[in-house]
Amino acid sequence: MGYRFRKAILPLIVVIYVIVAKTSEKEIFPFFEWTLFTTVPETSERVHVTFSQLDGKPAHDLDLVKDRARLERFGVTVPYSMYSVRLLNILGQCLERAPESAWCQATRKEFESTFLPGVTSAAYEVTRKRYDPVEFMNTGRVAEVKKVASLTFVREIE
Repeated sequence: MGYRFRKAILPLIVVIYVIVAKTSEKEIFPFFEWTLFTTVPETSERVHVTFSQLDGKPAHDLDLVKDRARLERFGVTVPYSMYSVRLLNILGQCLERAPESAWCQATRKEFESTFLPGVTSAAYEVTRKRYDPVEFMNTGRVAEVKKVASLTFVREIE
């Protein structure tokens, strides 16, 4: 393969690569789909927990996710795991659907034992927030907030 052949074939390979990438409906190795980032959802909906009181002291509406460092000073633990995200979503679902059910009471107890191990009492609100993830990260702006429940927690002394 000489220099002239490589010089002639390189633009042809680039043209074929672009054509395959733009016309394919799926990602085909080693070609890629050009519309990859247009499939990111415009809005995200997440369950958030906001604390108004911890151990009898005002918590000034500290958010479980955003104010992690400040909450840890009160004894609130925020584990970095998919389990904690899943637990928050299940808590929001059960409080919306059947707050008095045994399933919801067990989920609430699991949430409180996971996130509030060093806390003796707390007042908190569970909300469902809808927002653009990029805008929320940059500005903190939320499109919609739906209050799910206002709850109190008092650790039983054994």
